[in-house]
Parts: sequence; structure tokens; C-alpha cells
Amino acid sequence: MAWSQDGAAGLDMLRRLDPLPMLILLDLMMPRVDGYEFRDRQRADARLAAIPVLILTADPTPPDRLAQLNATILRKPFGVDELLTAIRAATGTP
Repeated sequence: MAWSQDGAAGLDMLRRLDPLPMLILLDLMMPRVDGYEFRDRQRADARLAAIPVLILTADPTPPDRLAQLNATILRKPFGVDELLTAIRAATGTP
């Protein structure tokens, strides 16, 4: 498991990882590179594009804008059971 405090550092770290993670947990509100720009850059990188993303957000963004992210969305606050269900759904694991 690896983590970063902002989107730019997260992308840099992902590009160095081998093997790649099964899932990215992403907050929309981050310094330097927010979640929207992170997703744009991730999807533009052929190596990183296929990693599923679970967005964890308290942002009241309208559902149609969130749909453009093409990711599983989990609204804060949430419980452990909701998180585990969302992780399973995003990764396709039972």
C-alpha cells in the first residue's frame, strides 16, 4: 500500500510502482492536482488508465459531473461496510 498527500505526488508515485495497485482510493479535494485533474492525467497514461478508482468525497458535486470521472463514488461520511462493498465493486472481487 502506498499513499500521497496530493494528486501530483500520487501520480508520480504510481508511475514508479511495479506492480501497479489493484485500486486507487481518491479524494476530489487535494492540493496542487485535484481529483478531476488526477483522473484526466491517469486516464491519459496508458499504463495507469486501467487501474480502477474509488472516489471518496464529501464534495456536493452534482451526480452528472461525478459521472464524467468514470469511477465508483462513495460519499462521506460512510461506514466500514459501505467502504468494503465499494472496494469489492470497484475491483470486481467477491
